[in-house]
Amino acid sequence: MTAVQPISPTLSLDSPHDKRGLGGLVAAAESGEVALPLQEVRVRASIAGDCCRTVIDQRFTNTLDVAMEAVHIFPLPEEGAVTEVELHCGDLVVRADCKERQEAEQVFDEARQAGHRAALLTAERDDVHTLRITNLPAKEAVTVRIVIVERLESIDGSFRWRFPTTIPPRYLPGEARSHDGPGVLPDTDAVGDASRLQPPLRLQGGTKLDLEVELAGPLTNLESSLHAVRIGFDESIRIAPSQTTTLNKDFVLAFSAAQDDKATVRAYTDGTHTLVVVEPPAIEIPDALPRDAVFVVDISGSMSGPKMDAAKKALQTALHGLLPGDRFRLIAFDDRVEQFGSGFTAYDERTLAKADRWVAGLAARGGTEMLPAIK
Repeated sequence: MTAVQPISPTLSLDSPHDKRGLGGLVAAAESGEVALPLQEVRVRASIAGDCCRTVIDQRFTNTLDVAMEAVHIFPLPEEGAVTEVELHCGDLVVRADCKERQEAEQVFDEARQAGHRAALLTAERDDVHTLRITNLPAKEAVTVRIVIVERLESIDGSFRWRFPTTIPPRYLPGEARSHDGPGVLPDTDAVGDASRLQPPLRLQGGTKLDLEVELAGPLTNLESSLHAVRIGFDESIRIAPSQTTTLNKDFVLAFSAAQDDKATVRAYTDGTHTLVVVEPPAIEIPDALPRDAVFVVDISGSMSGPKMDAAKKALQTALHGLLPGDRFRLIAFDDRVEQFGSGFTAYDERTLAKADRWVAGLAARGGTEMLPAIK
């Protein structure tokens, strides 16, 4: 049985003008860009086992006397998948349809030219999304609803749910070029879409934040980065941030399933889906025996270019997979043989760093004489 109580927005988060958080809408007007106030954020997460479905409602208001076009840049969990996006504007509800980027931009431009209200969601990075909204009516509230599903982080039987509230500043290398996107930074020769990554909005005034998390099954070791209050049968909690909290870091909720609760069953209300989670007993893994690993890499002329780069990367990956107590040998061959050190080398941080430098210095050259290296 799961008991859920609705949460009324009661707390206001003071976001200083120099803080970015929770995304924002910026509209193009004759006087320049105009920030649409972010009035409320409602987050409702439903967790069963290691799966989470999160509904995010962000409400803004068009304060101008004319219709406008706006850009909404916001963070989402990096490992989450967006399954639904809706734009609520008055009595109109616009639901997203997934298309290839170029096709979607063309459909959006056609709708804008025809005077229709439309929205275009673009994934700029795994954790940064941009929503363009056109023909927003004057003096009307706008709600953007985003639904995402994700697998939770699991470490030693504990689960962790993260909800990002800000897009941190990014290091964007290269020389500045054009500025085609809605962000505050220009594109560069190294990052061609840099102008689409950093939100231009600096929140002003108060923003209401409500989080409600519904969990299936008894819990233990509940920890929250904000103050959390249980509201029913150990299965639903309310996150109650203090009035001094600022939206400048991820919200994190960590918990464990009760030890005597080996299975969790969740039946959804549409009658078509059931989720059963069974937590198997821990398996005792004996301590691994020390290993002697020999790595042989071909550096002949035929390995030049991407093949050589891939071989070096694979070799370094294998080296970093060794454990303290292991030993290793590195052998490179073309028409002659080269070795790292003499014989086996004990694995530790110092020898790993030296081996990484040795591998990085490898280059394709002469003929292919494999037999001496094997011997």
